[in-house]
Formats: sequence, C-alpha cells, structure tokens
Amino acid sequence: MSKTYISHRLLFDSEGIIKINEKLNKTAFAVFIYNLMYINTNAKPPTKKNHIITSKRSFDDFASKLANKIDEGTFSILEPAIRPQEKPAEVCSILEQIDDEIKRMWEYSVYVSSEYPYQSIIFTSHDKMSFYEEYKAKDKKENIIINDENEAIDKIEKYHLLCLEDKPG
Repeated sequence: MSKTYISHRLLFDSEGIIKINEKLNKTAFAVFIYNLMYINTNAKPPTKKNHIITSKRSFDDFASKLANKIDEGTFSILEPAIRPQEKPAEVCSILEQIDDEIKRMWEYSVYVSSEYPYQSIIFTSHDKMSFYEEYKAKDKKENIIINDENEAIDKIEKYHLLCLEDKPG
C-alpha cells in the first residue's frame, strides 16, 4: 500500500488547537482529531506517525485545557494525533527550555523543516499569526507557512481526503 505524500510537516501550538476546539462542536472536534491521527498513520515514511507534531510543553498545555471540554475517547487519541516531540532527545531538551511558546514552536518548525519534507506549516490562532510572521521575515524562511485555525480546519480535511483517496480498494 502506498502512503500519502503530504508536502509539509504540520505543527500545532496550543492556541491553534484550543481555537479549533472553540470553533467546532464536540462531534466535529472529535472528527478533526481522528482525522489528524489518520493522517499521521498514513503519512509517507520517514515521517509516518510523526508528521503532525508539537512541543511537549505545548501538548501538556492544550491537553490540560481540553481535558474537561472533550470526551474521553477524543482525549485518548490526542497524543497519537498530535505527537509531542521527544526525539532526538538532545535537540528536544534544548527546545523545550524555551519558555515563550511562539519562539519554541518556531524553533521546532525550523528544525523539522531542515529534514524531509523540508517544509512545515504552523497552525496557530489568528491572533498569534503576526508573531510567527515576524520570525519568518527575520529568519527568511520561505519553507515555513503560518496558518490560522480556519485554514487548519480546511487543510486537515483536504489532507484527510488525500489519505482516503490513496487507500487501495
């Protein structure tokens, strides 16, 4: 079975996932998280199961904020859907020390876009986009895209459909 090629690594900051949860009803958010997990599972190697990521601190932040807002089944698949990064340990331990989430997620994005597929998208809230755009302009990183919660919802649906189309039979 061939795996789906998605041209960008996908990163979520805590603001992005919280805003998506606020925009979608409980059922639609559960489907969104399931779609993320499905995309992660069907991504082309070497990023399979690690194509949609976040920092460990960001994951812990949004997981704690969502714990009482989403059902247990959805909560149980958050981690396989949006993988908190732990490897390589030496890089992640340095990046996790950055207190400012936007700076930390930017640095994760720069790091992962230096490897296949050499491009990344940071999904954040509309309110936080300008902060990421400042880093993008300063670092001259054209291979990193910044999207808000509305674009995230649309793109994840499109990527999920790509994965479904790629399945045989």
